Amino acid sequence: VDWAAHLGGLVAGFSMAFLCFSPMIETKSFAIFWFCAGLALNFFMYITLIGYMLTEVEPMNDLKDVCGYYKQYFDGYECQCQIDN
Repeated sequence: VDWAAHLGGLVAGFSMAFLCFSPMIETKSFAIFWFCAGLALNFFMYITLIGYMLTEVEPMNDLKDVCGYYKQYFDGYECQCQIDN
């Protein structure tokens, strides 16, 4: 497994913990600060990752033809997505 996935999960866990556990801080000013910091970090992270996924990530060539992909692994597979009604 790629280490980037482990690191991304760690960062996502910390940023979600800011949102979940900041109300438990007794001092209201610190609770509001850490909640806003967690909210900003989550917003930035999700917008950045979704933007990257939509602009930079290309699917494998095998997956562009879904019916052909399944036909190579399952004998007698009949594709239902391209049948004209």
